This record gives sequence, structure tokens and C-alpha cells, in this order.
Amino acid sequence: MYILDFRACPTARAEDDVACSDSAVSFPSSAANLGPENAAKLQRASVAICALGGVVAAGVLATAGLGLSLRGLVVAGAPILVAAALAFYCGSLRPLPFVASVCHAMAVVLASGFLAGTIATAALSLGVPLVDDRLAAIDTALLGVDTITLAEAVSRNPAIAVVLGIVYFLSTALVVPIVLLLARQRRYERVAETAFVFAVTVLICGMVSIATPAIGTFAHLGIDATVLNSLPAGSGIYHLEQFIGFRSGTRTVIDWTELTGVITFPSFHVSFALIPVWATRDSPRLATLFAGLAVLTLVSAIPIGGHYVIDLIGGGIVTAVGIATAGWLRRSPAEAWRSVGLAQPFDTAR
Repeated sequence: MYILDFRACPTARAEDDVACSDSAVSFPSSAANLGPENAAKLQRASVAICALGGVVAAGVLATAGLGLSLRGLVVAGAPILVAAALAFYCGSLRPLPFVASVCHAMAVVLASGFLAGTIATAALSLGVPLVDDRLAAIDTALLGVDTITLAEAVSRNPAIAVVLGIVYFLSTALVVPIVLLLARQRRYERVAETAFVFAVTVLICGMVSIATPAIGTFAHLGIDATVLNSLPAGSGIYHLEQFIGFRSGTRTVIDWTELTGVITFPSFHVSFALIPVWATRDSPRLATLFAGLAVLTLVSAIPIGGHYVIDLIGGGIVTAVGIATAGWLRRSPAEAWRSVGLAQPFDTAR
């Protein structure tokens, strides 16, 4: 993926200023793009994270003895290649910063998402013991939460169940309007920052799940068929076909067009919920809107996603790590290394 050179992009064109001033949602002037150097730094880091994810995915696939569907690679990989090509063209050959920024972010988001899904799915074939007993014990003993009771309560309220179902499954796509909005405001550093945090968090969740496979609350604790039928289709069990197939060895080929959310701990839906709030933190109205959606997403993760409560806590920690890492990268090299008590490597100024 091409790293944008925003110094060559005409970001201060008069028509851009007019367009931004007419936008229904504005950010304070203090939240303006802080510089092309930070955007480029975050983009380079995003590409590096995706490359690391590719190496891990290849290693897990090889260890598990699984293959990748060529059809799936072509169909699902094509949008990544197209986005990367447009980022290159619009970031270098014909400077169009809005298109370049959005396309680079989308390439990173798609690539990291598919790689994390590959890692988590392939890891199911490694035979690592399931950790559902431990996750359920933490929920019950330490947190005092009965997730099945919560699912039963939601099932008795059809309207609430429908709303939570819609929010849960649509939350996976919230990063798209966030990227478009930020790019529309010419906040290209924030676009790169959002894509970076997404990539870091989804890949951490995928890698952690190698050692923490779990089938989820509905299958592990058992749920009454009447309750299940009263929830949106697939609630808590949408991943079981692939989970059991790769876990049992009856499936040996991963198709990117058929990936489902097999990661239970830590829950990446927490990142889906929190990243939009964090990315729009300079706009109170938007942040409030996304905070409301975040609450619904977190609640829906239990009766719709079949998660344990501890999954959400784990996802929150992973998201915090991603956000903290992005903040660390935004500092100057010397400041970043000093913040962790180290001298900057190869600092020729000393």
C-alpha cells in the first residue's frame, strides 16, 4: 500500500475550505489536521502492522495445514488492491487528498480485518483447549453476571431484540462513515489514526484468540430453543458452523468471502463500539451520538453476539492499547522514546 505524501496534496484549496465550512458537522479549529508528517507516520505504521499480520496468518495457516480459497482471495482481495491502487494514484500521480486518504484507510481496514479473521479461524484447527469454562467462571464468580438470563430477558422484548440485532451487525461497518466524515473535514491525520487503531486492535484480538479459543455462551452454557427463536436469526450461534468445522478438521480451506466472527475473547465488537467515539472526540454532537450507539453495541454483544462479559473487558483493554499506541506514534521520535524511559535509537543529534 502506498504511503501518502500529503505535502504534495493541495489540501488548502479554496473550494475545499468552502465545502468544509458548509458541512453540517464541524470540528473546532484546534482539531485541525496537525500535519502531514503524522499522517504519513501512522500510515507507514498501519502497513507495517498489516505486514506483521500477514506473517502471523501465514505461520498459523502453515502450522494448521490449512489452505486459502483462490476464489475468496480474488473476490475479497480485489477491493483491497483497488483501494491501494487509488491511494497511490490519487496520492502521487494526481494529488486528490480526500480520495487518497479514504482509499488508504479502507485498504488498511479491509486487509487487517481479513488477516485477523484468517488468524483466528486457522487457529481453531490447532487444537488449543477451549477456555469457555474459565470465561464463564469469571463472569459468575468475579462479575456476578448471568449472560443467559440477560439473553432470556431480551428475548421477551421483540422490539429491543430487533434493535440490538441491527446495531450489533451494523457496528462492524461504522468505520466507513467515520473515515468519510473525517476526510470530508480534511482531517487526514485522524483518518490515518483511525485506520491504524482499527488494524492494531483487530489483529491483537486475532492473535490473542490463538491461545483463547471459545465457542461462546449459547453453545457452552446452553440456551433454550424458545429463547433462541425469539432472538434475531443467528444470534449467538452464527459462527458455529465454521467454528465446529475448523475445530473438528472437517473444513480445511479458508474462504475470505465466508469468514464469520469466531473470536470470542477478546471481543473486537468493543473496538467497533469505541473507535467511532474516540475518532469524533472533538465533535461533541457526533461523539454523543456514537457513544449512544456504543452502549447499544456493548449490550448487544451478550444476547446477540453470545459473548461473555469478560470478553468485553478484554476488548476494552485491547482498544485502549491501540489508542495509546497511536498517541505514542504521534509524538516526535525523541518524545516517544523518552515517554517509555528510553533513549532514541540511532539518534545522531546526541
